[in-house]
Amino acid sequence: MSNSRDFRSLKKTGAEVVYICNLFTEPGSTHDYTASDHVQKLIEYSVPIDTVLVHKNGVNENVLSTYAKEGKFPVQYDKSSLSGLKIIEGNFVVRDEVPLRHSDETGEVLMELLNSL
Repeated sequence: MSNSRDFRSLKKTGAEVVYICNLFTEPGSTHDYTASDHVQKLIEYSVPIDTVLVHKNGVNENVLSTYAKEGKFPVQYDKSSLSGLKIIEGNFVVRDEVPLRHSDETGEVLMELLNSL
């Protein structure tokens, strides 16, 4: 991860920082991480997160099986542990593609956030 001094500089800009939550864990790196674990780790590195985008509708069984073969499992969305942050839930991935890709809704939500500034 980058030097935390770089992230502190980001905070000084006053920009809204949006984290698009990981969908799957990475073996040996984020195994068993929840959504709040990912956020907490970023905060430990001084990343000033304001908003978290969370995909809430899962993925299909074929995708789950494919990722499980690589030791990757869905990140658990522990909403109650993300208090104090703006949470936006949506359909942020194309559910039946491997590798997973962001859906059009992801870009639309990011543009809405940008336009609301």
